[in-house]
Amino acid sequence: MVRVGIALPFVFTAVFAANCTDEPTRPRVPLKPSAQVAAAASRIAFSSNRDGSYQIYVMDADGSAATRLTSLPGQNSEPSWAPDGRHIAFVSTQDGNYEIYVMDADGATPTRLTTNVAVDAEPSWSPDGQRLAFVSTRDGRERIYVMNADGSAQTRLTDGPGSDTDPSWSPDGQRIAFWSNRDAHSEIYVMNADGSAQTKLTSDPADYTPRWSPDGLHIAFGCNRGGGNLDICGMAPDGSAETALTSAAGSNSQPSWSPDAQQIAFTSTRDGNSEIYVINADGSGPTRLTNSPGEDVQPSWSPGQVTRGALAFVTQPPPTVESGVTLSPPVQVAVQDSSGNTVSGATDAVTVALGENPGAATLTGTTTVGAANGIATFTDLRVDRPGSGYTLVATAAVFARATSTPFTVFTQHTLAFVTQPPAATAANAALTPAVQVAIQDSLGQRVTGATDTVTLVLGSNSTGAILLGTTTVPAVNGVATFSDLRVDRPGAGYVLVASGSRLVAATSTPFSAHVTFAAVDAGLAETCGVSRDGAAYCWGGGQTSPAPVPGGITFTKISAGDSHTCGVATSGAAYCWGSNDYGQLGNGTMTSTTAPVPVVGGLTFATLSAGGFHTCGITPAGAAYCWGRNSSGQLGDGTTSCVNTGCGRARPAPVLVERSIGSISAGFSHSCGVTVDGAAMCWGDNESGQLGDGTTVTRWVPAPVVAQPNFATVTAGYYYTCGLTREGAAYCWGTKDQTVPTAVAGGLTFTILSAGFGHTCGVVTTHAAYCWGDNSEGQLGDGTTNNELSPVPVSGGLSLAELDTGGFHTCGMTLSGVATCWGANVFGQLGDGTTTSSSTPVQVVQ
Repeated sequence: MVRVGIALPFVFTAVFAANCTDEPTRPRVPLKPSAQVAAAASRIAFSSNRDGSYQIYVMDADGSAATRLTSLPGQNSEPSWAPDGRHIAFVSTQDGNYEIYVMDADGATPTRLTTNVAVDAEPSWSPDGQRLAFVSTRDGRERIYVMNADGSAQTRLTDGPGSDTDPSWSPDGQRIAFWSNRDAHSEIYVMNADGSAQTKLTSDPADYTPRWSPDGLHIAFGCNRGGGNLDICGMAPDGSAETALTSAAGSNSQPSWSPDAQQIAFTSTRDGNSEIYVINADGSGPTRLTNSPGEDVQPSWSPGQVTRGALAFVTQPPPTVESGVTLSPPVQVAVQDSSGNTVSGATDAVTVALGENPGAATLTGTTTVGAANGIATFTDLRVDRPGSGYTLVATAAVFARATSTPFTVFTQHTLAFVTQPPAATAANAALTPAVQVAIQDSLGQRVTGATDTVTLVLGSNSTGAILLGTTTVPAVNGVATFSDLRVDRPGAGYVLVASGSRLVAATSTPFSAHVTFAAVDAGLAETCGVSRDGAAYCWGGGQTSPAPVPGGITFTKISAGDSHTCGVATSGAAYCWGSNDYGQLGNGTMTSTTAPVPVVGGLTFATLSAGGFHTCGITPAGAAYCWGRNSSGQLGDGTTSCVNTGCGRARPAPVLVERSIGSISAGFSHSCGVTVDGAAMCWGDNESGQLGDGTTVTRWVPAPVVAQPNFATVTAGYYYTCGLTREGAAYCWGTKDQTVPTAVAGGLTFTILSAGFGHTCGVVTTHAAYCWGDNSEGQLGDGTTNNELSPVPVSGGLSLAELDTGGFHTCGMTLSGVATCWGANVFGQLGDGTTTSSSTPVQVVQ
């Protein structure tokens, strides 16, 4: 017995040394005809530690189809079949102590029968299945007890001076055999089922483990007749006619009779390890049934169950099936009579389990179903691991079991990238060469006939990029080709993930998508840029890296304002998007939109400038137009009338200026422009002198900037304005004590000038950048947050081709098209993938 609480003389049969010689299973000898019937109709339960701890297993009587029944904690041993073949009693330490349990014959619903701080073990069923005899140490020694099959009415039967153990019922249920050392030696005894008339049958030095034959004519037991080995002996129920049935080397013990009394299964170490053997009842034909590296012990033969017929697979499992996929068509098992005819009215419960299990798989789904008109149908069976040679075994009470034809379980086909995406590609451009994904078998070979549909998606990425193009295609000859894939925005570390129904997914090698910018423009808390191929991107407002502007419009210029953006398409048409509370989108409505909408009026523009809540533009002929908020006359049409709600115009209005305008700039609530002959003029709010006319009087029409040099461009900030002469000199005006242009200190020669909320930046002839003014967020880019009254160089030594100031940040573009930004970044307006502000330039994700 496999336990450590009772030191009984035959315990060694369960704890033989693990270092055994796994000799090949001996050739099985032909069984007697009656023994063959028993083998076909019954099984043998046994205990084994082949998988670690001791668990209960069951196998066919010829040793095949060994199946594990329990996977319980602790040690689980000493199986004993119920007479009806539907239950198995056993001993388990799963709850910390040796107790007796009972479970269904398929291992389901283990139920505890005893609860005792001592050891309860060695269960033996009465022939009517109503009671269990067992051994317990609850009274200090091993004693024989009996209880009802549900664990109730536990009663002690023996109380001798020694240990009484291993009870075995006679087939008529009237007597119980056991062995005891009460007379100083281990001998076989017999008593009435109520414990009376206890009588010794043997008088030899060592006799153990009696087992009554099903026909009541014999008792098999373990015997030691002084030869050093424990053998199987047999005798009549009165102790006479004792015969040795084994004489092989090693120890032979724990006999168990076949239901027809023609064979005896037992445990033997004759081949170096504890294994299960079988002999004919006369001792002939010894045959090894198990051959595992662990200890296989304590066989218990199930009762014969051939009286009502047999089971038969009428729909076999398919020859091949994918792991984890339902067996189809559904497996069907017929309940048949002894003549092989389906019993049409049978409703018996039929259970299927894995017999041969080469992959150590698990059978899932509904494995027990009731027959309908004699047929049990299993609609959702699945096997979870690949392997070749699986079989199903069907069982039902009082019917001979059936074994299916063998079948193979294979793994899913897998996907593999055979043409990877290029290591680097342009954003929003087709991946070239075309990405290709192959469908492969478990050996990595292309499945040439496969036509499965394959889908590609972008793996997780921090930029929120979207994969565009045809992302789902069917395979042709096992290969899916994706000819027009593109990633909509720049970023690094992108991967493609290929998937398909019942296909193992694959992931591509990483790749990056890049943008080369032609222009960038900084708004209040957003930045936008146009790539060299005319694609527009914006970032900020919570988007920390460039995201494409929807609509697919090709732009030549772009301008970001406080909360809206406008651009000029290649056709010259103007488009705007964003907030539209004052009609600043110019589409004739006050409805905001996230996608570009065309500015109405049929005008074409050479350039546009988005300000606080209004927009201005110049046509190729030099005509100026503005639209949006007009509360201070910033549209320059001579009015501040509230044509629309919120004092705004939702359509372009001509600026009242007689000369052609060469450049224009929209500030927060004022606007400025320069005529083609170099005259600067401004209109709108003038509270801070930002119009440069020497006053603080608001102007509804353009007023000339006084004392002005010959300007090339002007740039309108929030409450001030700066201008750049044709010679590159910078001037600014707009603080109440500077209502006319004042030269910027430092004597630098600029080619670009841009005014923001409270800071100004420019690019000099060497392409170096300089900034001055408010530096609370590092928007001057000099590595500090110190305000400056005169230009300071931007850190990093960048050579810039473009530069623009926003609310509290600045952005530029290098000569090679690399966008870079610095300053406030709480909304992601620097575009570097973070929301961390920086007082030095950081590269935009591109």
